[in-house]
Amino acid sequence: MYRGNKQTLPFGAYIFGDYCTGEIFMLYHGEQQLLLDTTKQITSFGEDEDGELYVVGGTVDRLVNAGSSSTPPTRFELTGGGSASFVTSGVATQISVEHAQIQPNDADAKASAMAFISFRKNGILVSEAAVPATSLIGSGRVCVEAGEGTDTGLALANPDMARPAAVTLNFTDADGNDFDGGFVVIPPGGQIAAFLDEAPFYGPSVFSGTLTFESSVPLSVIAVRGLTNQRSEFLTTTLPVVDLSALQTEPLRMPQFAAGGGWTTDVVLVNPTDELISGTVQFLTPEGKVQATLLDGLAGGAASYALPPRSSRKLRLSTGGPVSVGSFVVAPDPEKVTPAVAAIYTYMSGGITVGATAAQGTPAATEFEVYSQINGKSGSLGSIDSGVAIANTSSEETNVSFELDQLDGSSSGIAGTLRISPNGQSNFFLDQLPGAAELPSSFQGTLRLSSSAPVAVLAIRGRYNERGDFLLSATPPADPRAAEDQSFIPQVVDGAGYTTEIVIYGGSEDAPVVGSIYFFDQNGRPTSPVLQ
Repeated sequence: MYRGNKQTLPFGAYIFGDYCTGEIFMLYHGEQQLLLDTTKQITSFGEDEDGELYVVGGTVDRLVNAGSSSTPPTRFELTGGGSASFVTSGVATQISVEHAQIQPNDADAKASAMAFISFRKNGILVSEAAVPATSLIGSGRVCVEAGEGTDTGLALANPDMARPAAVTLNFTDADGNDFDGGFVVIPPGGQIAAFLDEAPFYGPSVFSGTLTFESSVPLSVIAVRGLTNQRSEFLTTTLPVVDLSALQTEPLRMPQFAAGGGWTTDVVLVNPTDELISGTVQFLTPEGKVQATLLDGLAGGAASYALPPRSSRKLRLSTGGPVSVGSFVVAPDPEKVTPAVAAIYTYMSGGITVGATAAQGTPAATEFEVYSQINGKSGSLGSIDSGVAIANTSSEETNVSFELDQLDGSSSGIAGTLRISPNGQSNFFLDQLPGAAELPSSFQGTLRLSSSAPVAVLAIRGRYNERGDFLLSATPPADPRAAEDQSFIPQVVDGAGYTTEIVIYGGSEDAPVVGSIYFFDQNGRPTSPVLQ
């Protein structure tokens, strides 16, 4: 039995042969399928450096799946827990939309990944959205906002090369009223990406609520929020997709809010159940004290919520006065499920919205890996700087150790410990760490965090474009213990001003992680995009 990487066979499939009959079978998702009926006495399988599978039975023959392609994948290698980056060329005049699958050669090897989709207009970087690598889900729910210059899109990728995905859709408004959204079919290996008021979704052009989907095969999914600003520029950010099979009942901590001084934070709550849920949202200062924040016109440090089945609600923090930062806790009422939580951070400069990003609330942990980058002097045109916010979920003081590794996995020499007060918060940019001045002007690497008690972590990549606007992208921190042996990028865009950068990082510090990135078009055909 052999688990290989042939790109026209489903990832994770097991291939085995019958010595007596010469039949070659595939075992995938618990189902057995006959691939070939040969006259060979099969004794073994093998794999070459290009990921092709071979069968041994007196002779050596390459195993070719129906519809196979010689399109080569993109290879990557991480040493010492380092990172690797690949950027599409962006030279085409027409937009191409694809999706990608990231597969280490060793089934036991694990690494984290994400992508950045950037859009330039007239030579100026207008928008950048971070796309987290996803695992596969069979059903999910997303917050939908359409109208008044805002729109929501969805990208669904079917990584199953053998079966189409039949996806049913259902919209729910803010009051919990449902209406049928129809269904779509995604071909094997294919993808659908569109805004929800467009084909094939045909949703309402003005709407506030949720979209629920259920698929016949597991999918890789991401939602996109688009905002047209005062310059008629279209800013995009990704929105989290709620996995309906992973419900929580514990309070959830978001490590950062920012309000005032040009900053706005929208707290998005999504009900992942078919029942009414309720609870409170409590805002805290960096010192862990109650933060008296104007929220939806109500003064005080907390607000209550009640979400009808399958619905969502958005709470907007006050935008007036000087900037105020801190963290917040979403706590369900007794015997209620915790809503899925996201924060949308928007920055306005000179009366124009120039930056927006969204971050998903995730359970606290004691270890994190954060992809980190510095380019140029912070605040200068074209500069990049990674920022991190850490919230202590404990009622006791917590120590958080940090170490910054370089691209090849070796230490940068920057390491230390942060002390965070009970229920408190700490935030910093990379160039503020002791010793950061000694880093090269262009730096990429991984920031490793470990703590004595569970903490919540948020990371962003901030950058100043060619006219001095501050753009930001939430870069999901990874829990190395929860990394997958394969991951998926449901949306890769290139051409007509767009580029996509795929970043793979982390993995084992003791052994290299070698693997491939497989690209597919919307019809499921393997592609090989031009990279910078």
